[in-house]
Amino acid sequence: MTNSEPTLANDDLRRKRNALRVSVIFSVAMVLFTLFTLKDIWPVQNRDDAIFLIEDTLLILASVISIPLVRKGHTSRGMGILLGALLVTMLLSPFNSEGGGIMVALVGLVVTFGITNLTMPPRPAGWAMGISTAIGFVAILVDLFGPANSITEENTAFILILGILVSVILFGLIVRQFANYSLRAKLVIAFMVVSLLPLIIQGYQNNTVTKNTLTENANQSLQGQANQTAAILDNFILTTKEQLRAQGQLPSFANFLSLPANERGFSPEQIQANTTLLALSRSNPAFISSYALLDLDGNILLDTKPSNIGLNKATQDYFTVPLQTGLTYVSPVYFSPNASENLALYFSAPVVNLAGDIIGVLRVQYTASVFQALLRESANTVGLGIGAVLLDENSLRLAHTSDPELIFKSVVPLEATRFRQLQAAGRVPQGGTATDFSTNAQDFQAGLDNIDTQPAFTADLNIGPQPLGIDSVVATRMQTQPWIIVFAQPQDLFLAPIVEQSRNAVLFGMAISAVVFGLAIVLSQFLAAPVSRLSAIAAEVATGKFEARARVESGDEIGALANAFNQMTEQLGTLVGTLEQQVADRTRALAASTEVSRRVSTILDLDQLIIEVVEQVQRAFNYYHTHIYLFDPNREKLLMMGGTGEAGRRLLQNKHFLVPGKGLVGRAAETNQVVFAPDTTSDPRWLPNPLLPETKAEIAIPIAVGQNVLGVLDVQQNTTGKLTQEDADLLQAIANQVAIAIQNARSYEVTRRIAEQETNVNSIAQEIQQATQMEDVLQILATGLGQSVKIKRAVVQIQNLTILDKQN
Repeated sequence: MTNSEPTLANDDLRRKRNALRVSVIFSVAMVLFTLFTLKDIWPVQNRDDAIFLIEDTLLILASVISIPLVRKGHTSRGMGILLGALLVTMLLSPFNSEGGGIMVALVGLVVTFGITNLTMPPRPAGWAMGISTAIGFVAILVDLFGPANSITEENTAFILILGILVSVILFGLIVRQFANYSLRAKLVIAFMVVSLLPLIIQGYQNNTVTKNTLTENANQSLQGQANQTAAILDNFILTTKEQLRAQGQLPSFANFLSLPANERGFSPEQIQANTTLLALSRSNPAFISSYALLDLDGNILLDTKPSNIGLNKATQDYFTVPLQTGLTYVSPVYFSPNASENLALYFSAPVVNLAGDIIGVLRVQYTASVFQALLRESANTVGLGIGAVLLDENSLRLAHTSDPELIFKSVVPLEATRFRQLQAAGRVPQGGTATDFSTNAQDFQAGLDNIDTQPAFTADLNIGPQPLGIDSVVATRMQTQPWIIVFAQPQDLFLAPIVEQSRNAVLFGMAISAVVFGLAIVLSQFLAAPVSRLSAIAAEVATGKFEARARVESGDEIGALANAFNQMTEQLGTLVGTLEQQVADRTRALAASTEVSRRVSTILDLDQLIIEVVEQVQRAFNYYHTHIYLFDPNREKLLMMGGTGEAGRRLLQNKHFLVPGKGLVGRAAETNQVVFAPDTTSDPRWLPNPLLPETKAEIAIPIAVGQNVLGVLDVQQNTTGKLTQEDADLLQAIANQVAIAIQNARSYEVTRRIAEQETNVNSIAQEIQQATQMEDVLQILATGLGQSVKIKRAVVQIQNLTILDKQN
């Protein structure tokens, strides 16, 4: 058995397990989906429902049949049946689901690609993906230019959710098995994702931007018309009130009302007042129902509608308010079932005499259809499909240009108590409940509740002769009445350009997808071949043939990979030599350390010792700078005693010193511990030196004998991180040797001075013994003592006689 045979067996077993999972997932998903949709299409009554049921049944049967086939080892046959049913469904979906065909085709392509990659060998998988792509394109074309749909929006949404769920599950399985795919399959998947994902994102962004722009333009147009219409209605009310105020001051009304009640009948004043009322009522006969004159008791004395004469309206607000305020008044809209026009709006004004006293009330009754006419005229000037609605403070429709049947129906059911109050006031029709006189448009009411902060919103207002669905709505408040003007337009009307744009985008995407898929197949083969050859070379290197080299066939990433592989092979071949070189370097470093220690151990002069140490350390390890600090006799300062280069010379010349505890050197001296700063720029303890501007790393090593710190050996490097712990260990060993050498040098200096002094004393004693004169003895004594203790001037004084021997 060859090495490839176990691999093939493992691949077949993996595909069988994946195929069984796919079949089970499909069976469960399709059964759930069929149960969900069966309640809407059963019993089958049309062709579209029949096609839909055939699709579901076909997928269920195919997935159920595939399960035993896969269990028996017929994986390709079972998956072939399932894929065949799926492709038939993709092809049939556009014939009964406009818009849903694109969705089903895209989801079907994802599912098909997932199934083929999970369950089929590379070659059959490639053929299956090619066929499914072609069928998907046909389904999309039929959907774009084919018949309209008959599937409900709810079912379409469920299809989308189910398709996404299945796609996510399959995607998870693909990700788990992705490492086992061939390089060619991975490249094809990568090409498709990288090429098509930006197109999808760009198409979505373009669609969103276009939709937002069209919506914003439509909202601005609606907002402008709503504001203009509100201004028209406000102007109508204000103008009517002002006209009625002036009419209430006409002499004919005052003369009539000033007469005693028993003198008014058939008087000239009555005839004049009645003539004036008739003339005023003819100013707008289409909407004025009547003009009336009421006395102070609320009795209608004169009315252009004779049936109203003699009625008492003392309780009506249009009578009481002008008497109480002296101002003109406009009433709410009332429902009057006995009138020819059910909806009425009243304007009233006080009638005053020459003395300015209120002697009655002038009242005009308008039909509320005046608002319907004004709204319709305003809506017609905007464009086709625009609808307008007038709402009062209770969200009752007072006018509706598209559906007058909704007038006097509230947007949502009113609270029962409030509804009864409005019925009692004549504001809504008698009989029925709040639900009977409402439309329960919750989305519309939610938008109305927030118009002060968000005047534009979406809701379903049933605008247009054939309502098209969701409408863009803009609402604004009137100034003269607590009413709201609403303008709306179906989104499908002003978003129509997006449909054409989407169609073009889909066609373009299909063309790009076809090209990308073909290129992916060709390029994957082209790119995989060099990698296969590189894999063969890698197998040779694995046997120990480090001289094998891959052929660099191009300058792209694959060529770079081959070049990197050759470099890696070369590095592997030289690894042993590199390790030996590292050992040799370490040995040389140790040898250098030993040489420094040996040299300093033979030097007894302290100054020469320090110079030799800094020079040897700097030269042996190629440091940027090396110097040594020693404590002064009082241990208050760290005196710089030696340094390398020009910087060291200038520091010595300037008698440079540091304070213990400050900087890295001071810290090492104070704590008797190594202070290491691999990156001085990030170490707050580091003190910069202008003479050493390139310092990037520094190690301060205490020079100590036990706990007695004599000074600090400080080395610096001009590259961050170039000083390591290995350097610290070597320098510590050198510093220990230097400490002993310094101690030896100091001890030697003390011994040398003592010996020199003893020699001088013996010499003085011999010269004194040979002297014969007192003056000679004193001269020898002064000279010898001055030289012994190294003073500039020595004086020997006996009684009052002073002998000056020598000035040095």
